[in-house]
Amino acid sequence: MSLREQIEGFSARSLRAVTTVITTPGGRQVIEEKDADGITRSRDAGRAEFAFCPDLQPDFQIGEPHPHVFIGSQDVAHNLELLQSVGITHILNVATGISNAFPENFIYQNIEILDLPDEDIWPHLLESFSFIQEGLNEGKVLVHWCVCLCSNAGVSRSGALLCAYIMKERQLAFMDALAVVRTARPCVQPNEGFVRQLIQHETELITTKNE
Repeated sequence: MSLREQIEGFSARSLRAVTTVITTPGGRQVIEEKDADGITRSRDAGRAEFAFCPDLQPDFQIGEPHPHVFIGSQDVAHNLELLQSVGITHILNVATGISNAFPENFIYQNIEILDLPDEDIWPHLLESFSFIQEGLNEGKVLVHWCVCLCSNAGVSRSGALLCAYIMKERQLAFMDALAVVRTARPCVQPNEGFVRQLIQHETELITTKNE
């Protein structure tokens, strides 16, 4: 069974009792345990051997890997003044669970893509191409991801989508399109399944022109 099938077939009844150890930003450990009645109880376990310091600084960097097509974070997508200064008219939201901040100011398209190697991204790509082209006919487009404490935000899903779009628009092979996207966001690296699919569709992408 694939990871995607496991996620889709998940049931709360399959949960097992576990002990969770949480390390706070201040360096203390909190142990959470669930009792027989399903009630979660927490206790302070003292100072952890290692602490961490999350990066909570806003990410207002915005790149333009293709003329009038921009890539930016959730922070960018929630900054009305910045969006208007750039001239954004359309926003492609690939940030799972993040609402559209300014529906009265911009045209939005939400695309739910799981960052899993066996996720079929082809239908999502076709949907996004149409929206991006619509946006370019009327103004400028922002593709945005979510901001989180993990290090892969804005690396895989939005990167794969923009690689595919640039492959189609500039008739480039995957690696060449990836190099272009990395000029706007150097850390972009689609997961291995996305890479495999983009290479598989490479011929079709680089020979397909806008209708």
